[in-house]
Amino acid sequence: MYEPESKEDLYKYHKEEYKRNAELANKFNWISCCIWILIIPWLYFYIKAINHRSSYKALEKELSETPRLE
Repeated sequence: MYEPESKEDLYKYHKEEYKRNAELANKFNWISCCIWILIIPWLYFYIKAINHRSSYKALEKELSETPRLE
């Protein structure tokens, strides 16, 4: 634990600690932003593909159940 000798030392310590925390938060924000930019389009297309596949299967089932005219 840091024990400052004067109020100026305490102020400098907290200022440096605040700066370190701000830099870490900034890095984390950039990393999480990049991850979301990469993940969201993949999620969108994956969900779209699942919906397309399920609707295609439903249509295929409906077509197989209906009698064909010959």
